[in-house]
Amino acid sequence: MTSQNIDKQFKWYTTFLFSYALNKVTKYLLPASTNPLDYMASGNTILPVLGKPIYSTYSYAWGGLDHNTGNPLGYLGKTRSDDYNTIVNNTIPDSLIYNGPSQPPFFGAIMNTFSWKKFSLSINISYKFGYFFRRSSINYGSLFSSWTGSSDYALRWQKPGDESHTTVPSMVYPTVSNRDLFYSYSDILVERADNIRLEDIRLDYRLDNSQWHSFPFKQITFYVLASNLGVIWIANKQGIDPYYNNTPKNSKMVAFGLNINF
Repeated sequence: MTSQNIDKQFKWYTTFLFSYALNKVTKYLLPASTNPLDYMASGNTILPVLGKPIYSTYSYAWGGLDHNTGNPLGYLGKTRSDDYNTIVNNTIPDSLIYNGPSQPPFFGAIMNTFSWKKFSLSINISYKFGYFFRRSSINYGSLFSSWTGSSDYALRWQKPGDESHTTVPSMVYPTVSNRDLFYSYSDILVERADNIRLEDIRLDYRLDNSQWHSFPFKQITFYVLASNLGVIWIANKQGIDPYYNNTPKNSKMVAFGLNINF
């Protein structure tokens, strides 16, 4: 949908794009997996579950931190537990937390274009709503084996009472692999991925042969394009850009160029 907000010598147009795309598994002929870990990686892989989107985010239910040890707690049935081997390997899929789709069902863009004489300026803003991602946190096994750290280390539980203001488990050595695994895949680390971002800004200057009769081209446009400019708003309280949760951010880009129309 495009609106003509001002259409005089100075022009202002707004183009609004809206898309809704939702998929759901309605029939699956193979047996469903009974391994809970298969569902943990399903955000980026297809694991069909009847009634759910093809790409979905699942997690172990989070039971908080133990008051005395700072251990992360899950659930066996309705009872809080730190029996990580049983929780990680034997939790039935129906007991997992379904957080939501890992791909946005709502997405689109809003582009404002301003023009005056031979100049044109466009500002493109995109949005994605209704999906989730799993953020990274401290993994003590990785910390001790390869010095792969996380800023969450500074927030770890260290003494009784810390559980009231942190969800980062205490540090233990030697590490317990399934303890790390449970925490990494618990629903406390799942965040909303909704975001609004400034995609690009483009400035054009156009010349044509309507006034320059000896101009060798029908039209030539010089432009400057700035892209990957970052987020305007993100839903999660951690301030994490869901585009770059576990990867380095792409650099902002500026391009100069021209288009020639003969």
